[in-house]
Amino acid sequence: LGQRFARGNDDHLQRLRTRAGDRILFDGFAESRDAYWHRLSQIDVVISTADHEFFGVGICEAIDAGAIPLLPNRLAYPEILAYVTGPQAARYLYDSLDEAAELLESWLWDPAATLPPRLDMRAYHWSHLAPRYDNLLSDLVKHHG
Repeated sequence: LGQRFARGNDDHLQRLRTRAGDRILFDGFAESRDAYWHRLSQIDVVISTADHEFFGVGICEAIDAGAIPLLPNRLAYPEILAYVTGPQAARYLYDSLDEAAELLESWLWDPAATLPPRLDMRAYHWSHLAPRYDNLLSDLVKHHG
């Protein structure tokens, strides 16, 4: 739904489009913020194969909208998930693309039996973080002001 950067080889994405066909509901940039949030609310699984990520805001938004994440066990993703799930984070992480494909296949084959639970992302909501930032900044001023 967000910006997509060209990679050297898009064969895997093209194969996915061919195999999944009409099961891919959205494949491209959302034309507005409203369209973006509407589409997020319809997603069951969000997958990242990112090689570079500062934080993963788009992934957090998709999870908050109800999507179950399948993310690389690197970059910011392990910390993001550990913050909301603790040791259960490993259920949503993969170490190789082969492992990601196996996990996704198992989730799609029998979702009721193998799909991990949806995550509660309220820990990242501004209403939760703002008071923590206020306290940290107040403490900083008190000790260094």
